[in-house]
Amino acid sequence: MQNKEKRKNLETQAFNPEANAKVDLSDKRIFKSGATSTRQPRLSLIPHRGLVNVAERFELGLVEHGSGAYNALSNGTSKCLSDRDWLIERCSHAIEHAYSMIDLLKSDRGMLEIKTDLAIHAGAVGWCGIVLGEAALDEDDD
Repeated sequence: MQNKEKRKNLETQAFNPEANAKVDLSDKRIFKSGATSTRQPRLSLIPHRGLVNVAERFELGLVEHGSGAYNALSNGTSKCLSDRDWLIERCSHAIEHAYSMIDLLKSDRGMLEIKTDLAIHAGAVGWCGIVLGEAALDEDDD
């Protein structure tokens, strides 16, 4: 419950009330038209191509790991999210990809030449960030 309150506070702080809508403290948005809606996170702030790149990484996991892959389609997802050894391995995985990006950026190769490899590694880091964030916010903890 505490994570939901933190998230709500962050979302309220991040919301710009002068951008087409007013924020009511009850988490209700009132639009210029008079229509109302429950406040949603501003997912529009996530860069589209970056999000698609991460989604492709989730698909790759299905291909490479089949039913053992972590993703929204897997059974037992919450078990993974409370498996600390698995989570530590994910952190190591993210670090490995981050260092691969550093090595690419330090190389003498041109940006056009390394662009595809950078995107692959960035997708992996993004995947790890999303999954680890899910674990941090998981409410099914033991």
